[in-house]
Amino acid sequence: MRRKDLIKDVKIVEPPIHELNKGSHGLRKSCFFGCSFFLLLIIGLLIGVKFYIGSGPKTVTVLPLNFPLEDIPIYNKDKVTDMTFISGEYKSRRVELAAIFPKIVLLPFLFGGDNSEIDQNEKTDFKNLFQTIAAPVTDKKDNFKLEWQDVDNNYNTFVNYYKNELQRRGFVIDASSDGAEYKKIDFSRHDGYAGTIYAENKSDQRNKTTYAFLMLNMPPLKK
Repeated sequence: MRRKDLIKDVKIVEPPIHELNKGSHGLRKSCFFGCSFFLLLIIGLLIGVKFYIGSGPKTVTVLPLNFPLEDIPIYNKDKVTDMTFISGEYKSRRVELAAIFPKIVLLPFLFGGDNSEIDQNEKTDFKNLFQTIAAPVTDKKDNFKLEWQDVDNNYNTFVNYYKNELQRRGFVIDASSDGAEYKKIDFSRHDGYAGTIYAENKSDQRNKTTYAFLMLNMPPLKK
């Protein structure tokens, strides 16, 4: 039989349309379930992270129990406008979650060594890995902020009042700065309390403090 006759007898058989549609439908179904699974997984992770981190900054109406009121008096209470509390656990957990990935990336450098060392440390690698990831990046001090507005005293008077009171109670003034419209001091004490006093005057009135805040980092209450 000649080559032309062979080619003539060849028939191209196409798959039925319903088979193509069936395959396309199955692929779409698989993609849908796959995407849905990953979407639910991401939502679950976000909810889990939210519960793990806990509640964020809270506006409060009373002083926290670990605020040292006997050592840091509240100046001009009637002009206090806001009090905000941030728990140390909330701050720490947010930073720890953000730091997990960089820690994992650095692990090869932390565990680097020759083959003999790797063989000897096989049993302790997991322990080292856990300790590296779990090692705290920040302290767990609570943060508390007091804010004032429109205090009828010069901002220098406001800051100097706190400066004198703090020094009388064993605090050390670590730094201070003055500007044309503001004054600020940073302070700390050996028991872990540290913070900042800031006051400014953005008005034309000379004896006025338009805005001020006391930011205090406090050791958490013992449980």
